[in-house]
Amino acid sequence: MLSAFAQNLRFAFRQYLSRPGFTITAVLILALGLGANTAIFSVVNVFLVQPLPFHDPSRLVALWERDVVGNNNQYNWVSPGAYLDWRKLATSFESISGYFTGPVTLANPTDTVEPRRIDAAGAPANLLDTLGMRPPLGRSFTSEEDRFGATRVAMISYYLWRNRFGGASDIIGKKIRVDGLDCQIVGVMPRGFAFPSRTTEIWLPLATFIAPEREKRHDQHFMHAVARLRSGVSVQQARAELDGINARYYREHPNDVIAKGANVVPFQDSLVHDVRKSLLILLGAVSCVLLIACVNVANLLLARSAGRVREVSIRSAIGASRGRIFSQLLTESLLLSIVGGAVGLVLAGWIADFLTLHAPGAEDIVPPGNVPINTVVFLFAFGVALVTGIFAGLFPALQTSRTDVATGLRDSSRSSTSSRAQGRFRGILVTAEVALSLVLLIAAGLLLRSFDRLSQIQPGVRVDHTLTLDIPLLHKPPAQIRSFFRDLPDRLKSVHGVVSAALSSCLPVTGHCNDSSFEIVGHPLPPGQSMDALDRAVGPGYFAAAGIPLLRGRTFAAQDGLGEDEKHPKLDAAVISESLARTFFLNEDPIGRELITHSAIEREKAQGIPAPRYQVIGIVGDVRADIDQSAQPTMYFPVFDSTGYDEVFVTLHTSRDPHEVISAVRSEIHRLDPDVAVDKILTMQDLVNLSAGDHKFSMLLFGSFAGLAVLLAAVGLYAVLSHTISLRKGEIGIRIALGASKSDVSGWVLRQGLKPAILGIIIGFAIAALTCQILKSLLFGIAPFDPVTFAVLPFLLLAIAAFACYVPAARASRIDPAITLRLE
Repeated sequence: MLSAFAQNLRFAFRQYLSRPGFTITAVLILALGLGANTAIFSVVNVFLVQPLPFHDPSRLVALWERDVVGNNNQYNWVSPGAYLDWRKLATSFESISGYFTGPVTLANPTDTVEPRRIDAAGAPANLLDTLGMRPPLGRSFTSEEDRFGATRVAMISYYLWRNRFGGASDIIGKKIRVDGLDCQIVGVMPRGFAFPSRTTEIWLPLATFIAPEREKRHDQHFMHAVARLRSGVSVQQARAELDGINARYYREHPNDVIAKGANVVPFQDSLVHDVRKSLLILLGAVSCVLLIACVNVANLLLARSAGRVREVSIRSAIGASRGRIFSQLLTESLLLSIVGGAVGLVLAGWIADFLTLHAPGAEDIVPPGNVPINTVVFLFAFGVALVTGIFAGLFPALQTSRTDVATGLRDSSRSSTSSRAQGRFRGILVTAEVALSLVLLIAAGLLLRSFDRLSQIQPGVRVDHTLTLDIPLLHKPPAQIRSFFRDLPDRLKSVHGVVSAALSSCLPVTGHCNDSSFEIVGHPLPPGQSMDALDRAVGPGYFAAAGIPLLRGRTFAAQDGLGEDEKHPKLDAAVISESLARTFFLNEDPIGRELITHSAIEREKAQGIPAPRYQVIGIVGDVRADIDQSAQPTMYFPVFDSTGYDEVFVTLHTSRDPHEVISAVRSEIHRLDPDVAVDKILTMQDLVNLSAGDHKFSMLLFGSFAGLAVLLAAVGLYAVLSHTISLRKGEIGIRIALGASKSDVSGWVLRQGLKPAILGIIIGFAIAALTCQILKSLLFGIAPFDPVTFAVLPFLLLAIAAFACYVPAARASRIDPAITLRLE
């Protein structure tokens, strides 16, 4: 048996080497289908299947607060007060760690390398113990280092150690400057460590960022939490315990803006809950591509087997059994699929790296280039290749091995019995190809229509001639920081090409940023109820610089703001958005009314600092926090009223291309303060594009798969018709000899090709209509059953199918009956 298999294998190699065109075409078709499937499976394996690289990851859970402002949100960030309550009172966990992330400015006090912004995490001393990790170099924080006012220490990532410090073996104990303060390096994280995200490069003690007066507050939600369950404790039991702790505090403080409950989620689920559905839909899409590739190769093998009838008949005549012939043909199919799988495995690595580099949100889970083609993935690819080979080659092998010897030894072009049976089966395969292609094409069309709607959305700000910068708040005396930011707009306006410049705590279309609960003075709310709106701190001239229209009243002037004496605040100014005025003031005039935030009330209770009131001085147009979400009610306060921001953003309105002023702007900032690292220099158009990035990525990915599917279907249809014509030249020659015109012949061929295509379009339309609801979460502004998409794309696919049929039809109409009949 092994000898026969070796003979089959050698013969299969010779067969494919003698027909390089067929071999290359079939291998490429299979490689594309198998490579795309293996790549997506690799990503799904890392995101959804593969355990996290921590000790006993099944016991790791993420902790959230829920229902903070009455919207029943299950994934609210955690307040430091709730975090402390959980650590003190909860018994379901071995340990609980809280953390938060943000950018910091890194400098090396011993060299002249320009400071740069890197992603950092504030983490407690027990974080690595909770995760079950140990630094390979150095140590973690101690409890003495994890307290407010302690000597600054830091752990750095493996990549920062290698790239910034050259992998120096004496790095432990070296000092770096973080946000203007010296920190001693005490540890280096393991290679590939991606917590909280793959972009995190430095970890600092959590408590050094939280002043004692803030650590017990329940109304400020800015932390994440991860915990390790005790052995034998379920997620449901832990959730019930934390829910009870939060609910008890809420009953005792019903007027505070706090969470009404808690949520406990397996840690891996919390990382992927935003992308799980998208990945599974994507896996389904590439599975359709693989099926189409298999069908296409099966069609190619059927077409090739029809030309080998005489060869198989001779083999049978000299003693080859039907089983031996079947095994030979099946070996050829398996060899083809394994070679295609090997090429596809190379493609899979490239596609997987592309996905992790460019897919929105992937940076939070896996480092770039770290999607392994491991044993599981290799076995998946090998198994799929074998199944593909069996599926694609089984029917052609069965059909060919059953060839009648007497009939096959005659000129095979005279007998069409077997070819008609194969022709019917090839028609079924073409129908399946077209149906699956239409499903993918409609999915891509829905996403394209969705992205088109999204691209027409106005963000509420000027998109052209607007530049934005990220400026960190260094640890310097408050007076020095205020002086820097007061001088900065005027210095930037002196740059040639800059029309206006202003500061803000957040940029448009960059996400939630911050929100506050508030009350309208004179209209107290019942206990447990609150009004909530996004809040932004902005400087004078911001609305003009960003292009946000003033609808009524006025915007901020230089005299607005609490000033430096926060213990004796004056009545201050606030600007509100159109949606806030419409939502909370109903038919009342907001101008002149006063607002008070609950955080200020809580600070007054805790620290005795009088809570300021803000008088509404103007109403401006709505601005979207995310391009795919409706504008939310927003409050704007003077930029220096709050000191709780880690960074301040600059918005510049330019009279020329914004990119042309970047160098001069950067130089001006460094002249004002050389310690400042200018980061994230982006135009407003860049911000809009980033906000729509996940929709664009999904559209391009599905569009690529749909285009590949349609191309394969067109190739399959073309191959079937071309082979049908080659088998039925005699019949066509007789038709022409008996008076059939060229149009009659070409019309007949077109009908032969379009029948399975039209049937496939009908079936594909039905499948797409039944399954389109799956895409609902990926769409914006259109219904899953979009009439335009479902009306246009079937006709587009029909036109492509007709074009694929046209070339064989034209060739059939040019057949010379004299030559054909003489050959017969």
